[in-house]
Amino acid sequence: MNKIWRCPKCETGIRAPERLRKIDVRRYCLDCSAKAGVLVERTVPSRDAERERAKLLRKEHEIKAREKQAAKRVAYEQTERGQLEAFARRALKLEAFETVHDRVLPFQIRLAGKRPEVTEPRTRVLADGTQVHDTVTYGGYRPSMSTGHAYGKRRFVVTAGTDPYDARTTILHEIAHCAAGYQGGPHGDGWRSVFASAVRELTGETPSGTTHHDLHTVATECVRRWFDRGGNWP
Repeated sequence: MNKIWRCPKCETGIRAPERLRKIDVRRYCLDCSAKAGVLVERTVPSRDAERERAKLLRKEHEIKAREKQAAKRVAYEQTERGQLEAFARRALKLEAFETVHDRVLPFQIRLAGKRPEVTEPRTRVLADGTQVHDTVTYGGYRPSMSTGHAYGKRRFVVTAGTDPYDARTTILHEIAHCAAGYQGGPHGDGWRSVFASAVRELTGETPSGTTHHDLHTVATECVRRWFDRGGNWP
């Protein structure tokens, strides 16, 4: 397709194909080249304008795409899973977990699913001795407590229940496993020390308990009070 090639100095133009080889004389203004002592290359203003418009459109699309991604990220961070993931990322930076600071510790936060509904036959005996045969349905709800598993010192997974405080305590619980290791047992003195230090650093309260279940329960109450105070990080 022919275009107008115009000299940037003398503004004279010629019509030539849009794509010219570098050795094509029509690409250069010979009169201006002779005056300047160097080759003066003609340009195609219409093509340059189209390229500039395309460049502006690409920038607009990129800006819109970034804004869309940012909006999606903000919306995700406001979800339960997004908030728990943000908590886990910040918790990994606690001084109590200094042994995991120098390496990437991948994790996964999942939301516990509803338990399947099970309908079973039931027989009840009324006050007058009459037997009533009906059915009762169990399940169909999401458990409140969270569960977790630490895969050695490599990574951890937490399945969060509906209790937001227990979910955060479970995250600290599993990171403590990765930071303390399993020498002396999974819930030995090493784990107890790291876990209690993390809770104390986060909430300002020191949990205590004879068993790891008791310690976890007390830590959950500490996290609950910290959360209710606004959840300010150290």
